[in-house]
Amino acid sequence: MPDLSRGCSAVCPELEGVERMQRVSFWKYEGLGNDFILLDARRPGQDIPSHLAIRLCDRRCGVGGDGVLILGAPESPDAHGNMRLINADGSEAEMCGNGIRCVAKHIGDEDPGLQRAVISTPAGVKMCELERGPDGKVERVAVDMGPADFERFSVGMPGRGPFLDEPLEGVDPALTFSVVSMGNPHLVTFNPVPEDSRLSLGTRLQTHSSFPNRINVGFATILDDGHMRLQVFERGCGFTLACGTGAAAAAAVACRTGRMPLDRPLSVELPGGVLVITVLSDRSGILMEGPARLVFRGDFEWR
Repeated sequence: MPDLSRGCSAVCPELEGVERMQRVSFWKYEGLGNDFILLDARRPGQDIPSHLAIRLCDRRCGVGGDGVLILGAPESPDAHGNMRLINADGSEAEMCGNGIRCVAKHIGDEDPGLQRAVISTPAGVKMCELERGPDGKVERVAVDMGPADFERFSVGMPGRGPFLDEPLEGVDPALTFSVVSMGNPHLVTFNPVPEDSRLSLGTRLQTHSSFPNRINVGFATILDDGHMRLQVFERGCGFTLACGTGAAAAAAVACRTGRMPLDRPLSVELPGGVLVITVLSDRSGILMEGPARLVFRGDFEWR
């Protein structure tokens, strides 16, 4: 049972000499290796300030994770909960595809009869179909991610209209990029970029002047007409093992530009595993399907 108030003073001296305040329960979840600390704020006293999320996500002084999921009380009679995500750097994301599957599993495991979880997010209400294993626990979740938005202003980029397969000012003109919002902003390239160059390029692109709110950067490779490989440099936490909105964004761009087919399940291979993405031809939405797993649960004390 982790106690964040002890054992880290040599590494985190700011934890010393501060009065203990309260004990909070948490659940550690992961979706294809993209891992989260979930706090169920439907229970009184289970929320935290954003600066504490940084400590919790620290993999040496804290629980460890790419972000903190806060499950709040539903905002409408039809919803089962409200999801917020605080990234490992303390910033908040509008949406998280792997995170919402973990939240849906948490809700579904509480209610063995539930087949669909309705979850509100800053990017809108998401419908989540629950697939259960032999033990009755949720193993996989299919999420209606909503439609992709190709308008450049939707990611904070100046101007109007789509930005598809175009070079970025100040970046190697041999590289072309596309922007798309899945409730959060994504920049995708299908050009070959050496793996040892992706960290520096991703860091540079994330804070490019065209994106005042920063942006997630996806490096995609088409393997065949139903299969792509993807690595995503995420706002707030860098490279992760998987990114659900990134997979949806890359598939949306691939279908919009004719690289991959519409209305067909597409395999998006991420470092942590495969997500199945279907881009609907009527542009009504993008379906994402993948696993969610409870790793462990515990309590921590914060000051």
